[in-house]
Amino acid sequence: MIAPDSKIEIGAPPPIGSSSTIADMICYPWASSWATRKIEIDEFPNVKRWLEEIGARPAVKKAMAMGPEFREDPASISAEEQARRRKLVADQRAQPIPRQWVQAA
Repeated sequence: MIAPDSKIEIGAPPPIGSSSTIADMICYPWASSWATRKIEIDEFPNVKRWLEEIGARPAVKKAMAMGPEFREDPASISAEEQARRRKLVADQRAQPIPRQWVQAA
């Protein structure tokens, strides 16, 4: 945690704490697979640094190594299932809130 009166240099990378947060635990497994989504990680230097720092932690290494028996072999997934999953997770964009939802509130 950063004290409210602490000074952070403009342009400096944001500090990373010495302990993991729930956000780190939730985001790291997904974010660490950036290459499978054809993301150019060098375009995001702070994210790259965060991934490297979080990924270097012993507990994260241990957790990421667990459960290979629960992972799917990509070769076992049919083309139809791959297309269905891709539609669910890729190229999603924000959509306007339906007018009737706004009026009901």
